[in-house]
Formats: sequence, structure tokens, C-alpha cells
Amino acid sequence: MKKLAFAFFVFLMGMVCAQKMKVTSGNFDFLKGQTELNLQMDYSHMTFYKENMDETAYLAKQENDIRKAGKSPDEFEKWKKDWEYSKTTQFVDKFLASMNKNTDIKTSVNN
Repeated sequence: MKKLAFAFFVFLMGMVCAQKMKVTSGNFDFLKGQTELNLQMDYSHMTFYKENMDETAYLAKQENDIRKAGKSPDEFEKWKKDWEYSKTTQFVDKFLASMNKNTDIKTSVNN
């Protein structure tokens, strides 16, 4: 019974926490009344890890980690290709699917 209660508690907390969003500046008033939204994905200010690395430093760290693991330089190139694919396709698709599912605004990306 304790395991069931604990599982329910974890599920409930996941549902509560998953719905929170913190707006760091501005607001979403500009979306009121909109039915379509054309997005531009900009990763230029994205940071990684607690060190707040920019993308160049992140790529260098990944390359270093792959080489330290004894893998070939080709392995890093494969990883980098996967990373670029994820940025341009997978991240975008997941974001759009979530927006389209959870709002009345239909979103798309102008590449």
C-alpha cells in the first residue's frame, strides 16, 4: 500500500511541476486572439551545464570527452551531425507538436 501511495504522490507531483512555467521577462499578452504563430528558432543564447557554456564550448567539451573515451574522430563527427539534426529537426518538431497539442494556436517554423 505504501508503494502505491508513493507512486501516486510521485505522479501527482510530476503533473503539478510539469505545468509550471517561469516568464523571465515580458508576458504572453501578444498571443491573445492569435490563431497562427510562425516561429524562428534561435539557439544563439543557449547555454549548457552549470558552467553556462556556449555552443562552441559545448561542442569542444563533447569532442574532448569522445576522444578521452578512446573513440575515433569520426565518432565526434557523427555525434556533431546528430546534434545539428536534433537542433534543426527533432527539437523543433517536439516543440511544435507540444504547442499544437496544448494551445489553440497552430504553430509552424519559417526556415
